[in-house]
Amino acid sequence: MTRVDTSEFLTVAQAADHAVSTEKSAASRVSAENYRTPQRMRRAVEADTPADAKASRKAAIDAAAKPARLARPQKAGTSKKAPGIRIATSIVQGKVFFHNPTNGGDYACSAAAVNNPTKNMVFTAGHCVHGGAGGTWATNWVFVPAYYNGSRPYGTWSAKTLTSFNGWINSSDLNYDIGVVNVWDNGSSKLVDTVGGMGARLHLRVRQHRDRLGLSGRLRLRR
Repeated sequence: MTRVDTSEFLTVAQAADHAVSTEKSAASRVSAENYRTPQRMRRAVEADTPADAKASRKAAIDAAAKPARLARPQKAGTSKKAPGIRIATSIVQGKVFFHNPTNGGDYACSAAAVNNPTKNMVFTAGHCVHGGAGGTWATNWVFVPAYYNGSRPYGTWSAKTLTSFNGWINSSDLNYDIGVVNVWDNGSSKLVDTVGGMGARLHLRVRQHRDRLGLSGRLRLRR
């Protein structure tokens, strides 16, 4: 007797949620990079959770004294205080900065370069590319690998296309809070050739897994 795993069958609604939508970046590579002045990057509101992403423009202004930052990139090593614990920070990780046209705020999220045939892919949260139900696509979106207190040691990479699941875009369903962005070449260089890239595992059964990058959904990044 053949056993059938019915969890693999999708209803029409589920199939619609599983589908993705892609938006071509409204800003050119140059204009997006020019928009990202050091002042705007310092004033960006951290948006590593959907609640953060809905912060008002006033919150963005109030956060001006709190620069968005990532722990200083380091080579993997062993901590003296905690033997056997390895430092996880890597130059493939960084910050994305984007503008929310709905409320006029500027935000920052965690993200990582991911290896794929284009060598220009970035994974982040869905709310870092689209505002979810009632929202719209982010603009002036850039990725800065190993961003630290204003430093851009590996350059600024602007969005070419932004993609997220319809389940996030239409319903703000946290199970689909995943964003994938293809970026433009930086000069003649590709992102993964410059900083490397993580591998990705999709369609995991564990829901709402959150890794150390703040990404959500059935997704894990691995070295």
